[in-house]
Amino acid sequence: IEAGGESAGPIQHAGEEVGYLLEGSIELMIGERTFRLSAGDSFVFNSELPHWYRNVGTARASIFWVNTPATF
Repeated sequence: IEAGGESAGPIQHAGEEVGYLLEGSIELMIGERTFRLSAGDSFVFNSELPHWYRNVGTARASIFWVNTPATF
């Protein structure tokens, strides 16, 4: 994610998401909460919650991000 870049807006869908921030810093918004993450931080959340992100740093941010359907 380039500096100043962001997702296209809140999305929500079935599944779960997990990620690890490799470099840079981002804000990750999940529902009504905002989390500021830096390199080395990780996250996991239910994809049914509205979520989006933006790069709040001055350099590119890189995230290893996995989305999976919910297990039944």
